[in-house]
This record gives sequence, C-alpha cells and structure tokens, in this order.
Amino acid sequence: MGVNYSHYLIPRDNTVRPEPERIVALIEVWCEKGYIVCPEAASVQKATDRVSQSAASFLTKSAYGEHSVEQRRAPEPRPGFWGRLLAGARKAPGQAQAASRRTPWMPFSIPPTGEALSALANPYTLIRWEGDQRATYPMQTLSESVYEGNRQFRHSLLLEISDDFINPRTDNYGVARQIGTECSCGNDLGYDDGRGWLATSKIRRTCPACGRTFCPRDRIAEIVDGASGNTSPQAGGLCNRFGIIIGFGREMPLYVPDLKGQLIEATPRVTEDFLYTCAAALDTELSEFDYYS
Repeated sequence: MGVNYSHYLIPRDNTVRPEPERIVALIEVWCEKGYIVCPEAASVQKATDRVSQSAASFLTKSAYGEHSVEQRRAPEPRPGFWGRLLAGARKAPGQAQAASRRTPWMPFSIPPTGEALSALANPYTLIRWEGDQRATYPMQTLSESVYEGNRQFRHSLLLEISDDFINPRTDNYGVARQIGTECSCGNDLGYDDGRGWLATSKIRRTCPACGRTFCPRDRIAEIVDGASGNTSPQAGGLCNRFGIIIGFGREMPLYVPDLKGQLIEATPRVTEDFLYTCAAALDTELSEFDYYS
C-alpha cells in the first residue's frame, strides 16, 4: 500500500485560528506568487495543453453531514430492466446521473465570495487545490522522481480550519505519548469527528461540563521523527486549529542536489519565501512538521 507523506505548517501558538480576512489575504498572495494557479491563468490555458487544472473546492462540516445523511437514506437500486425503468420514471431526465455525481465538495471561488467566503468562518472547513504543474513549488527538498524530470508528479495544497482542536497522532505506528485530552475537571474532551484530512481525532476547545478553555500547550506529547524514529517532547503536540497542508501522496521530498548534481538526503522543509509569505499574510509565526500516514 505504501506510506503517504504530507508537510504541515501550523501556528506556533496552536490556539490560533486566523480571521477570515487573514485567510483571504493568504489566498491572494498565493495567487500573486504562483503557489496556486489564478483563475485568470487557468482560463487562458490552451485546449491542447496536457497540464490539468483542477479548480479549488471546499468542504464544510455541515455539507459533509448532509451528504452522509443522504447517502444513508438513499434507497438500494432495483436490479434489472424494470427496476431501471421505474427509477427513471420517478426522476426527471438527468436527475439520476446528477444524484450519482453528488459530492460534499463545492467550488471555491477566488477571490472568496458568497458561500466560499462564509466557509472561512464555519466550524470546520477544508479547502483544497489539486496538483498543477504550473504552480510554484513550495519546498526546499524534492523527490527522486521530480529530480529525474517526472512531470506527472504534482503536489496539492490544502487549508484546514477548525473551531475545535485537530489532534493528529504524533506516531501512527508506535506507542509515543500523545497529548492528553482530559479537562482539569476530569471530563474527556476528545472525540472522533471523522472529517480531518489526516487525523480524525479532535479536542473540544471548551469543556461542556465546567466551561474551562482547553490549552494544548499545558500538555506534553512525544514527537516522532518519521525518518529516524527518534522521539522528543513538545508542548501541545501537533494540535492546531489551522493548518496549511502540502500533500505529496507516496512521493517523499527528502533530497537536495549537491554541487555535482547528486542527491543528498535532507529534512523536508518549505522554502524561506513560502514560509515568510504565509506567516506575513496570516500575521503569525508558523511551525512545520512532517506527517506520514
């Protein structure tokens, strides 16, 4: 099956969730610097161009929930000719095909307006830009296949925004100590939301029993180095309410070329420009980490 790799940027103060206007500023500067392909650039793409452009899309907690309910309520299709005939009679032409294509993902307008803008203040929103070869590469390190000229590889960019804390495991394959999810009153604030891009574990920001605010940095987790397996303590673990995720699938951007063009293994890091661009737009310091799943 292989291991999937993603690179994260999260606020160093992991209680921070940027205001919608800050996220809009981030998206705008990404467009200016080419980290995402602007709608104007996508519209002038030639029909013969083999480079694919996937428009941005977003998913909200409410849309995901409504889609899940609809999927559970959907009747089982009746097999055979009469089943198809009766089903077609009950629906207007094209409705059956449209229903089968229905997805909780919705188009995300750039600049954000309407539902897209409202989603930036939603209790949970995930925005994604699929890989595009024309986009500016945000990492210092690269994979072997990219170095060898494989232009089929394209990273993806995602923004994950949440009211409650997203709590990625720091060790998916071992027994490293994870951040505790208990309130000081003893109530367990952890729950499985099932909507996180990489991790489904969340922690309620406010305790429903006593009203106290949960502070991740009061807890210690062990951070695991994906390459060496070494652990180190970190206050707050990888908890966050906002994350910039660079998805690579099974590609591993673990190398930099030396002066002779030979690949040297290195720690994956974003470029200084990408880090500065994101931190300046969001007006907050950012930390980065690797995530293997």
